[in-house]
Amino acid sequence: MVALVAGGHHTCALRDDGTAWCCGDNLYGQIGVGDGYTRFAPAAVAGADRFVSLAAGDNATCGLRADGPAACWGRLGDATASSQTQWPTNVAGL
Repeated sequence: MVALVAGGHHTCALRDDGTAWCCGDNLYGQIGVGDGYTRFAPAAVAGADRFVSLAAGDNATCGLRADGPAACWGRLGDATASSQTQWPTNVAGL
């Protein structure tokens, strides 16, 4: 494990291979597994993304992809009330 980050009610780990694994509250998709169900054991973030760092907030998680763009999942700060629960989404402007 390379890093561990904690949000409001969820936790994510960055593994040596660059994959992100999360568990905890998932009401807004903040653990990135493709649904809104709470996970009590770590689950891989959806997609084949590889990350070099992670950050977690109350209802979202973000990662800096190994190939460049930042991506987030959960309740995003993109001026909408929607949540991205399916997979990491590129963050415009970063």
